[in-house]
Amino acid sequence: MAKTRPGKRDLDVYTIKGTNKVVRVGDCVLMRPSSTDTAPYVARVEKIEADNKSNIKVRVRWYYRPEESMGGRRQFHGAKELFLSDHYDVQSAHTIEGKCIVHSFKNYTKLENVAPEDYYCRFEYKASTGGFTPDRVAVYCKCEMPYNPDDLMVQCDGCKDWYHPACVDMSIEDAKKLDHFMCADCSCKDNIKKPERTFPASPLANGKVRYILTIFTSLRLDYSIFWIPLTATGAQAPEKIEKGHEVWRGATFLREADTWTSSQYVLLLLLLIFAISTAEERSIYLVLVEGDPVAFHQGSLPREKGAKFDPKRQVYEVSKAHAKHLVESHDQFLQSTLAKGSYSKLYSFKNIVNGFAVHTTPSQEGGDKNAGEGIVIGFIDTGINPLHPSFAYDMMDPPTSKLSNFSGACEGGPQFPATSCNGKIVSARFFSAGAQAATTLDASVDFLSPFDAVGHGSHVASTAAGNFGVPVVVNGFYYGRASGMAPRARIAVYKAIYPSLGTLADVVAAIDQATVDGVDVLTLSIGPDEPPEDTLTVLGTFDIFMLFARKAGVFVVQAAGNHGPSPYTVVSYSPWVVGVASCGTERTYPGTLVLGNGQKIAGVGLSGPSFGPGLFQYKLVLAKDAVKLNGTFPRTPQYVEECQYPEALDPLPCKIITQYYQQQTSRDRRGFVTNYGGKAAIGEGRSAAYMGRAPVVSRLSSRGPDFIDVARNPTDVLKPDILAPGHQIWAAWSPMSALDPILSGYSFALLSGTSMATPHIAGVAALIKQYNPSWTPSMIASAMSTTATKYDKSGEPIMAEGPGIYSLYPSTPFDFGAGLVNPTHATDPGLVFSSEYEDYMSFLCSLPNADPATIRTATGESCSHSFRIPSDLNMPSVTVSALVGSQSVRRSVKNVASKPETYLCAVLPPKGVMVDINPPWFTLAPQEIQDLELKLNVTQALDGFSHGEIVLTGSLNRILRIPLSVIPVSIS
Repeated sequence: MAKTRPGKRDLDVYTIKGTNKVVRVGDCVLMRPSSTDTAPYVARVEKIEADNKSNIKVRVRWYYRPEESMGGRRQFHGAKELFLSDHYDVQSAHTIEGKCIVHSFKNYTKLENVAPEDYYCRFEYKASTGGFTPDRVAVYCKCEMPYNPDDLMVQCDGCKDWYHPACVDMSIEDAKKLDHFMCADCSCKDNIKKPERTFPASPLANGKVRYILTIFTSLRLDYSIFWIPLTATGAQAPEKIEKGHEVWRGATFLREADTWTSSQYVLLLLLLIFAISTAEERSIYLVLVEGDPVAFHQGSLPREKGAKFDPKRQVYEVSKAHAKHLVESHDQFLQSTLAKGSYSKLYSFKNIVNGFAVHTTPSQEGGDKNAGEGIVIGFIDTGINPLHPSFAYDMMDPPTSKLSNFSGACEGGPQFPATSCNGKIVSARFFSAGAQAATTLDASVDFLSPFDAVGHGSHVASTAAGNFGVPVVVNGFYYGRASGMAPRARIAVYKAIYPSLGTLADVVAAIDQATVDGVDVLTLSIGPDEPPEDTLTVLGTFDIFMLFARKAGVFVVQAAGNHGPSPYTVVSYSPWVVGVASCGTERTYPGTLVLGNGQKIAGVGLSGPSFGPGLFQYKLVLAKDAVKLNGTFPRTPQYVEECQYPEALDPLPCKIITQYYQQQTSRDRRGFVTNYGGKAAIGEGRSAAYMGRAPVVSRLSSRGPDFIDVARNPTDVLKPDILAPGHQIWAAWSPMSALDPILSGYSFALLSGTSMATPHIAGVAALIKQYNPSWTPSMIASAMSTTATKYDKSGEPIMAEGPGIYSLYPSTPFDFGAGLVNPTHATDPGLVFSSEYEDYMSFLCSLPNADPATIRTATGESCSHSFRIPSDLNMPSVTVSALVGSQSVRRSVKNVASKPETYLCAVLPPKGVMVDINPPWFTLAPQEIQDLELKLNVTQALDGFSHGEIVLTGSLNRILRIPLSVIPVSIS
């Protein structure tokens, strides 16, 4: 029995202020929400307590609504469903607004009348992990959904299974009139006696459309009817002729639609489905269009009146052409009537009805409501955790764009049912032939499905395209909310890496499929361990497949590697791939160690406190004093590696702890500890602080320069290309965590690496593509590069971490490429440097050590054209790996802005090089192109690269910076 604290007293009851309603322990109550547009919170009272000032507090156990849980609201969740959570709290009793009743699921289903205060609960919910008890629930009907008491269901007299009327081609009204019902399977069995007035379900029933219509019959509807005659010249604007309330019912509409053979009108039904807290309306229009559908088209084969429509009997070519014509007419009407980006066509009805369904929203650009809308980002990685809230489908705010250029597939398998592709995840495939040929996979972790048993793929995908505002809760502590860079972008998964291994064969198969599917951005937070030994780096199979993806219009982004800070360690080699370096941000998690003598030592946090009100302290033990002498200390490789790389934890030097420890620790003559007298406590270290220099290039981030072969001879390409945050990044995780047992059971992880930086760039690319849909991948890459910054938050040059734990040095383009990405400026750079597939082929053919036969073998193309020098590839950087005497380098820029602009050209020359640029200034109208020529002359020979930059300053305040890196070999 709980004890009452001093000065407190337990109360048996509490009367809600302003009412005569009495609350007792065990009652369920409605509590005042944080905002007026939010439904009251629901809680169960665990204790009522008053202090000596008559302030009354209640200890409550919260109920969560489905939309408040990690998985979000699902189709089978009822409107009155709640989850009993493990989240306890103490609140003022004055926040109680009323009482309610939370029934068991069984009792709720027996209620004859459901009152506003009636709710039900069938799951307990663990708020910290998102887990449910029970974790499984029975499913019904052929749609395999758990029971929703808000939906009417009918039971088959034969097999006793339950079905939604819509899933068996039955209206709600018909279902209510039934005495008996037989499902399709039972109707086909001769040995089952069929009662009179039995409704036989059709095995060919199309339940989806009717289900969508029927679901609205229980709602109050506002709708308008429009008459829209279609002419040969296209659709006219709608004319509103009638408005009503609660007149239409789904079943009536279906019966009328079934009798139409050639409609004379278009009925545009505006269904007001719901309103969210921002009062933003979401509307679905069901439109019937004048003209015959395929089934009744004159070009089809004749059929007898009343005969069943059989698609196999129709003239294939005629039917296909007419169906295409109908879809195009639907699209034409929408394009001429609604603003671009303000609607999403859900269906084109063309077989037995000519019409379409369209979902409309107010047109928005940017922000979490629209960021990445209509863009598909592909991820070649370890798969995805489909149950994570970062990838949940938001029924309250569904996507507004139709992915007309994307065609994926959902490949089910262990831990990944085919229904996992929920609209946010639009495609999921896995590639395992190479892995299975190379080794025997472990069935317990190497799932032959898109499921992510590792966590890496989920982390990467949520960083780029995870849902907006997902709560990050780890061990019960709320760290904040996470969001992908492009939270409205859709996700296509291509699993090619398994816990046991990943093979090049599986990866290139995934690249090939992603390209065919039509992803807009392809993310590869993976790379080779070493450069290819038998060919040039840019002609390796991996890079050539990425070249083909780029040829198809896919923006390809790859991690630069985690082998820094040594030079020549990048694993992203080719100019058609954007290689991403990693940096730290100003966010840190400081912690405090409180010694037994009262001294406080600042350090690294990320752990909860070890003390409470009484400052509970524990023995302080030096690690080497705790090692067991009998050799049973577990030398697990991952822990040994962590101990050998302490700088990954940002440690701070401190002699005070050592001095205190030695003073308080007793030892015998052999030096062994006889008494640990030192004590310490760990303070709160989970709250973020924002301080220090930022950004700083991460120590582990691989460095340039780029190289052309296994001997690491430098080449005329800048790598890495760009810098993005990659240190201590919160993102989604897979609780299985097959390769990191220390993270097992967690749904979020804080990780560092270029793998974490890469999806930031993928998300930015999606935003740029959304804002400028006609831009090619090279234009997007150019926009990022020329608008990136070389300066930190204090206006000082960005520094890079060196080999030592605390060493910093001024960074160069070989540390950060063009600099830290600036997403805002990248959407409007003014000028772009554009290169296409033919230019990359000319680059390959101009390499001095490239054999044309090898190039043809790798690409299938002959060297019909080449640049004078590889440096002439039109990139937003200039790299010359061996400048002898003088050399000219060519570039061209295109004005992608909406207005003419004049640019002044300036050069900050690298050491040992004199640079002239011609013309020194130019003016470009929109879409015009200007050629530039740089003349480089060696003034001092150097052993290595020196760096400078070209600066283009526009009359409309745009500034573009182009990195310039040169090795001045000799003056002549």
